[in-house]
Amino acid sequence: MKKSTILIISIFLLTFGAVNAQQGGYEYLKETRWGINKNTSSGFIGGIMIKHSIQKEGRMYHTFGVELMNITHPNESGIRRRETGSLFKLGKQNYFYALRAQYGRDLILFKKAPQQGAQVIVMLAGGPSFGFQSPYFIALKNGRNVKYDPNNGQHRSIENIIGSGKLFQGLPESKIILGANIKLGLSFEFGIFKNAVTGFEAGFLLDAYTQEVIIMDRAENRSVFPTSFITVFWGSRK
Repeated sequence: MKKSTILIISIFLLTFGAVNAQQGGYEYLKETRWGINKNTSSGFIGGIMIKHSIQKEGRMYHTFGVELMNITHPNESGIRRRETGSLFKLGKQNYFYALRAQYGRDLILFKKAPQQGAQVIVMLAGGPSFGFQSPYFIALKNGRNVKYDPNNGQHRSIENIIGSGKLFQGLPESKIILGANIKLGLSFEFGIFKNAVTGFEAGFLLDAYTQEVIIMDRAENRSVFPTSFITVFWGSRK
């Protein structure tokens, strides 16, 4: 987590210290982008996002976005059974998926020329978060897939577990937890085509919920998730 945070801070400093404004930039009225996220509160891939921007005036844009993220616990670690090759996470009690709705503003700091250069945007957005706390299922030696029970000693024993349950098996039993989020970051857009968008976003996000989110058994769980993130995106504008 510290390495990711240092990387993002470095990007901010390099941007303000080394990027010069591009001349001959062009304006656009609307933009839609979608992307894949990596953040310090998730595994290898954090989730997906979609964002739509509408010009307000000059370099300022209204933005409307949706993010779907898988939030993990720092204590999670996968265990693979040699006999079956299956992977499971000992002590994991629930998955936690965050659906975030966001409204915000984008301000263009440096404009991109139609077919060259880079465009740099500062982003600020926030809105409601809907958390889905979904039971984690484990596969036992007796052939059953069961919901992890923190009060069952056998569920905490490596010897009794041969793998995890089916993907999204616990989703119908999800508990919804309400919250809110706020995001601050920079967007770097590249590409050689006027109407195509390619680049990445980097910054910080704070996700807070109305109650403690239980992800791991016998571990410190929390209701607030400070996160640094990087999102690679593609899109189009007109």
